[in-house]
Amino acid sequence: MKGMERCSPSIVTYNILLRAFAQAKNVEQVDALLKDLDESIVTPDIFTFNGLMDAYGKNGMIKEMEHVLSRMKSYQLKPDIITFNILIDSYGKKQEFQKMEQVASYITYECLIVMYGHCDCVSKQEILFDRVMESEKEKKVSTLNSMLDTYCMNGLPVEAHVLFESIHSAKSFPIDSSTYKLLYKAYTKADMKELGQNY
Repeated sequence: MKGMERCSPSIVTYNILLRAFAQAKNVEQVDALLKDLDESIVTPDIFTFNGLMDAYGKNGMIKEMEHVLSRMKSYQLKPDIITFNILIDSYGKKQEFQKMEQVASYITYECLIVMYGHCDCVSKQEILFDRVMESEKEKKVSTLNSMLDTYCMNGLPVEAHVLFESIHSAKSFPIDSSTYKLLYKAYTKADMKELGQNY
């Protein structure tokens, strides 16, 4: 790192600079700094690559983000849950749903439902939830709660109510206290508190 001969930058220093350049969409400076890092005695860590991918992803620079992921793997570093969340969120915002689902296959249905919710892609999360309903896998309350939460997040209390009513009557999913809290949250936001009095 030029101009820093009298001090030894740590990986934290590199991480801060790399993220700043990526946020500024300055790919040339990022590449130069990565080259400098390769030639130094400092070893990049998972935070180095997650920070870069997050910055590129938020800027919609998918190609650059994927290049960083490849570099991370070349260092024998394994993606963690933060890496997966960054990839899913970035692909979702760019409507690259096939890639999003490929990444999510390493995680859970709940994560994918939430990511579709953040993308305001209600129809896609409903298709995914129906797939869960039709499968013979064990039905988890966390999956139901994820669905209710995204309905609430997108201002769809009626849809949340209809889903819960069908699940409750069919007894197809387990229900816990969080389920009722999410319903009450949806009803309160829509000034439909009277519906919550039924439970």
